[in-house]
Amino acid sequence: MNEKFINPIPRLEYKKKHTFGDPLLYIRLGDRSGNAESAHQRIIEALTLAFDPDNPDSVIPQLAGELNLGPDINTSLDFINYGNDSLVYLVSLQNGDKIERVTALVNQPRREFGLAKKEYGNLCRLSEIDPRFVVKPYAYFQHGNQELYITKYIENARCIYGGYGRWGVFDPQPRYHFADFAPEVAAAVTMSMISLLVHYYDQERDQGLAKTQLSGDDFILSQDWDMTDPASVLRNMKLIAARDMINIPFEQYLDLLRQEFAEGTRYNDRFKVNHKSEIPLSRELVESGIELGQRLSV
Repeated sequence: MNEKFINPIPRLEYKKKHTFGDPLLYIRLGDRSGNAESAHQRIIEALTLAFDPDNPDSVIPQLAGELNLGPDINTSLDFINYGNDSLVYLVSLQNGDKIERVTALVNQPRREFGLAKKEYGNLCRLSEIDPRFVVKPYAYFQHGNQELYITKYIENARCIYGGYGRWGVFDPQPRYHFADFAPEVAAAVTMSMISLLVHYYDQERDQGLAKTQLSGDDFILSQDWDMTDPASVLRNMKLIAARDMINIPFEQYLDLLRQEFAEGTRYNDRFKVNHKSEIPLSRELVESGIELGQRLSV
């Protein structure tokens, strides 16, 4: 690995000991040529240039404005998580005594170029519709064929997952582990996820979210969520992914939700909205989620 990109500028620190281990282990090449080390090198180059204050195209001016930081910013990067689409880095920005943290989502090599920019644009639009339940996007950056975008950091976020025949979260505290939901909490969580799909239907453009994954990667619960209280679920839920949109009238979109989420799917190409969901939802629960989403949108 080219060491010049590990600590190339005085005000950027790339940690070699990461929260989630070695990012090389989590790089997904797909069918693309190359190897994990060269792919990792391109990722580090892109991250370095994205946060280089001497690069006129860096994201630093955008973040300084969004976060009310002065011009002299020290930056540290720490790999904290991964998915099939992205490697996730915690970025700490320090200006004097003030420290702000954001998340950098770096495209996996397997992902088609341009999809990260598309997802960033989708998140921007959802944030315009209602910023309450979507992670706020701050900036997009490209270097060569490597893309990344920056969002608000949600501390100790718990990723919702439906697998192993049950619903729960991957909790980073006190160590990374899977925690089951109680039945009443599972019902509140799945109903709330459906409600946000309804709530974020774009009435102006006749567009609904597509390629959505309830079973990991798309929805989180914040650290203020009470795992024993179903009523605390929705106000602490965030949508963190928006891979695609489907152009379809609203009533037809609702019918798609009713049809697709009543079946368990896993990479089923005939489904437009429901991807990678092993556990079918009851029709009553889907209908309750639709009704809740419509109330949110009033």
